Amino acid sequence: MYFAIGDADRGIASIAWRIWWHGTSFYVKARTGALADFKVSMHGPDSFHARPTFIVGKDQSSRVSTEGSLIDLRRFMGSRFSGHVTAGGALHVMTFRFGAELFQEGMPSELVRAIRSRDDIVAGFAPAPRPGEATDVHLYLNRGNSPLPDEKKARDANAILGPLINKSGDTLTAIMRRSRLVDEPSPAHLLGAPPTCAEDRVRGFAATIDALDRLWIVEAWLSRSALAGHESGNSTT
Repeated sequence: MYFAIGDADRGIASIAWRIWWHGTSFYVKARTGALADFKVSMHGPDSFHARPTFIVGKDQSSRVSTEGSLIDLRRFMGSRFSGHVTAGGALHVMTFRFGAELFQEGMPSELVRAIRSRDDIVAGFAPAPRPGEATDVHLYLNRGNSPLPDEKKARDANAILGPLINKSGDTLTAIMRRSRLVDEPSPAHLLGAPPTCAEDRVRGFAATIDALDRLWIVEAWLSRSALAGHESGNSTT
């Protein structure tokens, strides 16, 4: 399944993301050549993994990109996370965040239009947030029938994707909702220096693992000059 945030009619969109399963595992990848190296793997028990293993890593099968670069600060690639058990018993494994500043004129997304035109793909396209808000996409892994946070509200609002079901019967569900940044800020020190001007601005995302062991991926305008000063890092562009 796929999702993106924005306004398809005006051609303004976030990076599109693909989520799929194979065997006992789930995978997450950005659907843009500039970020083809980045991949999240959530492995269930199998012949290679004695226990569930969630890894932020590099997709060894991807081609070298000429459109952008992956900058790995603090040797973040290869990091492992376990997710946070919710009150209902499901595992909150990831949160994607998209701020209102991303959705400006001049950001067309051919990929999103292609996804929306195909009936054989499960896809979600959530509205862009208002100023002071973010659109969040939360991924929940379930190894039973545990209720998900705000699941009924999300279904009533058509703000839910999935579940995907892997070979073991585990499910992965995406729930979309808006957050007020003053009440629910992004993890501290995630994005680094902001762009100094329009010419210094480059679209990308930053990733981190929070205190509850959930993976965060935050799309943002990053500083081209600041990124150029790093040979390795946890931001991707």
